[in-house]
Parts: sequence; C-alpha cells; structure tokens
Amino acid sequence: MDSHEAIQDPSIRMAVENAVTQCDHYVLAEHFEDAARKMLVKVEEKKALLEQYEKIRLYGWQSHNLKSRTSVLIRKYEQAAQSNGREAASHLQMARKLKEIGRTSCRV
Repeated sequence: MDSHEAIQDPSIRMAVENAVTQCDHYVLAEHFEDAARKMLVKVEEKKALLEQYEKIRLYGWQSHNLKSRTSVLIRKYEQAAQSNGREAASHLQMARKLKEIGRTSCRV
C-alpha cells in the first residue's frame, strides 16, 4: 500500500485531514514509517524469490512471467516505501513546526 492508497483508506484520510496537533502528526508519521518498513520487507521477500527464479530451470513464458511479475512487484513495493517515507517525513516536519510554535497538546 503506497501513501496515496493509504490516504484512500477512510480512517487514514480522516486522520490526515483532522491532524492539528504535534501528537496527531507524530502518530501519522509513525503510521507511514511502519507502512514503509512493511513495503521494504516485501521488497526483500520478492528479491529473494526472484533470485530463486533465476536459479530454477524454467523455460518459455512460465519463466518470463514469473520473473517479470516479480520484478514489477519489487518496483511497486519500492515506490510505495518511498512514498510512505516521504509522507512520514512530511508529518514529522509538521510536528516539529507545531512544537516550535507551542502547539504540543495531545487530544485524549
């Protein structure tokens, strides 16, 4: 799930739209950092799988399909990790700016 997809999730979209305190932005940053880490785990899993496909003697379309689909997934997960990382950095920056101006309260 990339950050665009995550923001399409109604609960995340609402949290992003309603984020006003430092704590709100820290929670969102943590969410997006976690999503980025999950995508990087998937990248490593798919890279290991692609390595296995390279070792196995597969021929024709079967080989091509497995390798190309896995490569596409690797790129998709890498892009999602980068996107989530940028979103997390953005929320961290907003939280720091709010701290500077004294808006550090957290809603309970």
